[in-house]
Amino acid sequence: MQVRWRFHSAILTVGTGPNGIVAHGKLNFVERFALCLKNLCAVFDSVEAGLTEEYGLARAMVEHLFFGSMLCRPINYMAGNKEGEIVRAIDIPLQFGFAEDVISQKNIMFAKHIVSSCGDDVGKYYDVESSGNNQLFLKWDSTPLICVSSWNTIQIMFDVGFCLHATTGGREMNEDE
Repeated sequence: MQVRWRFHSAILTVGTGPNGIVAHGKLNFVERFALCLKNLCAVFDSVEAGLTEEYGLARAMVEHLFFGSMLCRPINYMAGNKEGEIVRAIDIPLQFGFAEDVISQKNIMFAKHIVSSCGDDVGKYYDVESSGNNQLFLKWDSTPLICVSSWNTIQIMFDVGFCLHATTGGREMNEDE
C-alpha cells in the first residue's frame, strides 16, 4: 500500500502581532505591562498617522473604552487567573493538526510593494517582515501590529485498488479525487 500526502490550502489567520507576553514568559509584571503599552501605542499611532490633531479626543475615548479592558488581561494573567491566559490566534491551527504553509517570496515582495505605496509621510513607518515559513508581519516603527499566517490540512490518499473501488461506487477514480 502506497500513501501519498497532498497539501490543500485551508486557513489564513490574521492576528495582532506578538506583544512579548507569550514569547517572553519570564518577564516581570512591569516589563509585560510596558510591552502591552508599546503595542497599543503602535496600533494607535499607525491608525492616526496623517490625521490632524482634532482626532486626539477620539483616540483618548477609544483608549479608555476599548483598550482599557485589553490591558486587564495581562494583569489577570500575572495574578494567576487562568482565564486571563493569552492565546495567539496564529497558533490555534497547530492545536487542530494543521501544517504550516510556506508564504512565497513573491507574496512577500508584493506585500512590501503595497506597504511602500502608502505614501512617503506614512509609508516610511510601515514595514513588512517574514518570520519563519508561514508568518508575515506588518510593523509600525519596528513594533509588530498584525501577523498573517498560512496553514494547510494534510489529506491522505491510499493507493489500494479495492478500497478505491469500494469508496467510488465501482467507477474509476482519477488523480484529482
